[in-house]
Amino acid sequence: MAGRLAFFDLRDPMSARASYGAALDSSREANDPHLAAATLGHLSFIPAASGGFNAATDLLESANNAASLTVLPSWLASVEAEIQAKAGQIHASPPRSTAPRVH
Repeated sequence: MAGRLAFFDLRDPMSARASYGAALDSSREANDPHLAAATLGHLSFIPAASGGFNAATDLLESANNAASLTVLPSWLASVEAEIQAKAGQIHASPPRSTAPRVH
């Protein structure tokens, strides 16, 4: 939460990165894939905000790997879609679900 507040509300990416770093360290120490995936997903917004879309994509890939056994993949897909859209890649994020699409 500190990382989100620092980045989105205070517009302080360095403080956000430090908070996310602490959360990522904690997730690894606790062997908690949910926390790791959520942290990496949130962290991806930082490089994306300054045009670092490749770095954001790398973080999302790591998040998806951590989330593969959790309930977070759908949220991570929405983060990826948002970042891809901001990068101008409006067709880059295919649906990850096999569920029927609602039109």
